[in-house]
Amino acid sequence: MEICGITGDYTPALELIEKANPDNIDQMQLARFYATRGDLQKAEDMVVKFVERQTGFGNGGWVVRQGADLLASVGSWDAAERLVRRFRDSATQSWEREQIDSGIAEKYIESNRFGSIVDEILAKESIKGRDLDLLKSILQQYQWRSQPERRQAFLERIGKADPKNRELQFELANSYDPETQGELRLAILDRLVAEDPNNLNYQEQRVRCLIALGRGVEGIKTFQTWAQEKPIEARWLALSRLLQAGGRLSDARKALVQALETADPSRKEDLRIQLAGYDTSLSGGALPLADAVVIG
Repeated sequence: MEICGITGDYTPALELIEKANPDNIDQMQLARFYATRGDLQKAEDMVVKFVERQTGFGNGGWVVRQGADLLASVGSWDAAERLVRRFRDSATQSWEREQIDSGIAEKYIESNRFGSIVDEILAKESIKGRDLDLLKSILQQYQWRSQPERRQAFLERIGKADPKNRELQFELANSYDPETQGELRLAILDRLVAEDPNNLNYQEQRVRCLIALGRGVEGIKTFQTWAQEKPIEARWLALSRLLQAGGRLSDARKALVQALETADPSRKEDLRIQLAGYDTSLSGGALPLADAVVIG
């Protein structure tokens, strides 16, 4: 190759290299060489050969990402997307799929690339499986990068595309600020509670939203009725938390006692400790008492 550099004619050396045993050559290095010389098609072909070979060794995830990064670095985004599309569905190990999806998510957020892959997913009637995993990877990347507004906008896109996905609808509701976007938050939580009334998280977050909107009495009363319909530890504990959030500490303690009474024996000692700690905070006057809500 040094002699070729002097003469400027790399063709004979490259022909020999391409015919050589792939175990004896660095295919990615060769792909980079083609790319720097502007032969993007040969660069893409060599990357594909490299990925195919490494996939056979169980290295599919990171090499797809590595190959896509190389092609993207020289501006060959179409080739990078072809590579990702070709090998994304063939990955069999969960860690391989995570690596590929993480790479797509990074480029989608950083460079506004691979959007067509995301658009195709959002156009489907139902989003599940690998497609849902990719969307979650993008959401996770937004969270890691502290980009709540972009994450919320993406959740809104998902919500419009697949309103039946309660998990992501719940994430969307929680992305809305209860002080400034409370009505948007409440609208989703109202719908989720109507669809799944036994879900404790939905019920509790709905009341917290009502408290933020100045409708805490209404929300706590509704939750109290719900807790009494099936008096179990989890519901009484949640009611205690909500009463405390509403500043009604005396009644929050009563709910905590009822949680203790309905708890499994294996849980009672832990709840007694919680109750003792609660009594300490009450006696210390940590929070102001408000009018009592009767716990029937």
